[in-house]
Amino acid sequence: MPDLDWEFDDGNLLLRLTYRGTLRLDRMPALWDVLRSLDHDPTEINTLVDTREADLSELTVADFKEMEARRQRGEIPMGRVAAVVGSDLDLGIGRLWAALRNESAPGSTAVFSDEPSALAWLLGSETAASE
Repeated sequence: MPDLDWEFDDGNLLLRLTYRGTLRLDRMPALWDVLRSLDHDPTEINTLVDTREADLSELTVADFKEMEARRQRGEIPMGRVAAVVGSDLDLGIGRLWAALRNESAPGSTAVFSDEPSALAWLLGSETAASE
């Protein structure tokens, strides 16, 4: 089971999540529970997902499609999301996820290998869709 740490910056409507351990679709509800617990509309929250200490290798295209279907049905309301990954392999996995999410919500998702670039994109000082 992955560990999930989080903190919320109310001033910037920025949720910072840090995953450790193996990340799979059946373990994502912890993220959705965090979003629902905040006193804001989840679609207005910018989310930084740090997976540099997580294992993404068990995530599949089918998982990403399921996550996107749930988001489109309103089960997972989320605003813009930037993922920070720790390897070239994870960058590729993240880009698959971002491509699927950006099909229905253009410009909503980007993947980076460093946190400063991800934060700049989320907070509006950078326009790139992914690194």
